[in-house]
Amino acid sequence: MHTSGAKILLVLGLAAILINAASTQKPTIEKNRVIVVLDNLVLRDTHSNYFANLEEQGFKLEYKHISQDIKLIEFGEYLYDQMIFFASSENEPKNLKVDRILDFFDSGHNIIFAADVDISKTYRALANAIGVEFDGFGSRVYDRTSTVTVKIPNADSTFHDVSVGSEVAFKGIGMSLTPYENFQVYPVLRGNEFTYSRLENPGGSKIISAGRNVILAATVQGRNNARIFVSGSLEMFSNELSYLSDGNNADFVNGLTQWAFQLRGVLRVDGIFHHFANDNSFQPHEYKVYDDLVYNTDISTYDHKSGQWVPYVADDLQLEFVMLDPYIRTGLKNVKGTSRYSVGFRAPDKYGVFQFKVTYRRPGWTFLNLATKITVRPFKHNEYERFLFEAYPYYATVFASLAGFVVFVVYFLLDKETKGKGKKDKTE
Repeated sequence: MHTSGAKILLVLGLAAILINAASTQKPTIEKNRVIVVLDNLVLRDTHSNYFANLEEQGFKLEYKHISQDIKLIEFGEYLYDQMIFFASSENEPKNLKVDRILDFFDSGHNIIFAADVDISKTYRALANAIGVEFDGFGSRVYDRTSTVTVKIPNADSTFHDVSVGSEVAFKGIGMSLTPYENFQVYPVLRGNEFTYSRLENPGGSKIISAGRNVILAATVQGRNNARIFVSGSLEMFSNELSYLSDGNNADFVNGLTQWAFQLRGVLRVDGIFHHFANDNSFQPHEYKVYDDLVYNTDISTYDHKSGQWVPYVADDLQLEFVMLDPYIRTGLKNVKGTSRYSVGFRAPDKYGVFQFKVTYRRPGWTFLNLATKITVRPFKHNEYERFLFEAYPYYATVFASLAGFVVFVVYFLLDKETKGKGKKDKTE
């Protein structure tokens, strides 16, 4: 009896240890298959800290050289979830052409794309296809205060809470965004007052851009929410520049890699529910004109630190009630302490098929395009008000006319009968 009790206690103790270990381990990354395409395998060593950090987060890296026959799809299924592409030279790929990389992106997969001053024509074409244009061949970014690296003290540190520190070290080529900066192509690292991009050629040198017009790194997000982090510096990911910047480079590129691999800035719609303003017990299939109604949606964001979905709180979401054109446009308000956004309004005096429409395109966040169809009908014949207060004068006119008509008929009939009797008396 004593032995069996001890065994039970031992089993319970082991179970408690396993449960505690399971609760403290890092969340599992679902899309963790990463292909790392390099044009120089030495980069595995010079950028080893960056790759090691990814593996610690749970990503499974598979290294390929561009001279290899790289297979991305097998039996109609993609073999990888993410791609890291480091282009450090003019070497052309064997079979990883631009259209294959774009197909990978268009199918919803994410890419880290880092270039250098010697980037080839093929991968310049890839950059152009996603809205980024690298400066001309032979150009390089310089800093008036440093002959070794470009130090950027005023990096954009508000992009999804990506920690930058005091400065970021940069060696590479500048870029511009084509045709312009918008919610899909967004700069995340610019030059400062000492930065300039200069083109060196046999005919002399030429300043291409300077100051904040020099874009050093950018993000691209497709309409399908696939993401690309583009850097004009391959060295920015290296162990050397991470050391020179006191770890700021590592924080910066790791933070943006998490964004590109959709561990930051991800939104999820948990539900949509609309109902009558005075009855939230069910969701109707139609409303009638002038009905008071309420629209609700729950939006969460992924917290990469805890691995959990938490309420997303913002004040710039809008709802449109649309039939060809928006008949109503109003702001959605967050219910404090929850992931719910709600707004009430009155259905317009227009019947037909409408849509509750939420379009959210904030740079760096998952794009939301929500559309819910609903019918707005006119009043039924038995739903109209029988007596309108505003029509009382008209009602009075009608009844007065009827009363006058009755009086007239009665008077006419009685008056005719009296005249007939008078003539009869005279004849007699």
